[in-house]
Amino acid sequence: MGKPSTYATPTIMKDNSSFFQSLLKENKPYFLITLGLVIVTDGIVYIVQYVEGLPLELGLYNSLISLSMIVIPLIAVNLIFLLKYNYLERCKTPAEVFGLKSLGLYVGVVLGTILFEMIYAYFGFEDNDYIVLGSFEFSASTSEVITNIFNATIFGLPIFYRQGVQDKAKKELQRKSEELKSANELHTKSQLEALQARVNPHFLYNSLNSIASLIHINPDQAEKMVLSLSELFRYSLNYSDGQLSTIAHEVKMVETYLGIELIRFGDQLECEIEVDPSIENVMIPRFLLQPIVENAIKHGTSKVSHGKIRVSIKPDQNNIIMEVEDNGPAFPDDFNIGYGTKCITDQLELLYRDQHFFGMLNTPVKHVKIILENALSHEYTPENTHH
Repeated sequence: MGKPSTYATPTIMKDNSSFFQSLLKENKPYFLITLGLVIVTDGIVYIVQYVEGLPLELGLYNSLISLSMIVIPLIAVNLIFLLKYNYLERCKTPAEVFGLKSLGLYVGVVLGTILFEMIYAYFGFEDNDYIVLGSFEFSASTSEVITNIFNATIFGLPIFYRQGVQDKAKKELQRKSEELKSANELHTKSQLEALQARVNPHFLYNSLNSIASLIHINPDQAEKMVLSLSELFRYSLNYSDGQLSTIAHEVKMVETYLGIELIRFGDQLECEIEVDPSIENVMIPRFLLQPIVENAIKHGTSKVSHGKIRVSIKPDQNNIIMEVEDNGPAFPDDFNIGYGTKCITDQLELLYRDQHFFGMLNTPVKHVKIILENALSHEYTPENTHH
């Protein structure tokens, strides 16, 4: 992923709830800071009055000054917020963002200062402080505006600059995080493709052995097996572009595979598949079930005179439970998982991490059990899935 050519700005969701939440979040720190500043300032005034033996009161004029120290900055803060809310997305560079904030700062300070000058005049308070530059003398109100603009420049612009540096660092961190995420997804994709590529030759090897055993005994049945095998690989090729497939597609693959084995074993093999119709379109890893069924026949039912295979897939609250039972010999305590089973456990680890269970159990009957946790409560949508 290349570095963006323009300065990407955050998008603010424009609905009433998020607007007022953002407004309160913007005001809170500045309100607390200015309130703390007023408390400290008034505290100093009280101390001076106490030392000088003056009455311990601020008076209306001083109270209005204290109020202005809170309100004027908040007017500027809210004007900056409104400008960002409506125009920030149009800013393409950090300089434009800096200018937008500065505009809100200065206009807000001017409006707030004029408002309080009008309040002072209404209550009959006269401001005798003014600024003189050489022979040029500003009025008291203009002097107050200039003073507040100067103070806003001293405190505000460094804050905007620091915010710009922080935003740039966040964007760079986000860009690197997205690049890392993309790289991890590609790595996971390549690992899954390699695992699934390992399953197919393994299955082909076993199927060809089954066909070879029938060629001289029953050529017609061998031909049917070849056609079924062709159908199975046609299915595999048609759905080879994704790491996930629907339960219905995977069950269809198992049914085709079992059709091959039923030709081979005839009456010696009995198969049953139960799938809850409500979860047929749920996505699961490709080639998840077929290797388990294959192992159940190879290491289980082929060892007894009459084999039984049962495949069950059902929901359980937000989970999906898959079970493959067979009536063959029990799993030994020192059983080493084979090629296909290792591919399955690797796929589950890559796709579901710690949100799955895989077990080879002998109670209450011999079966392989897979639980995909929370599979029904949210969608799993990697870049390449087959729907």
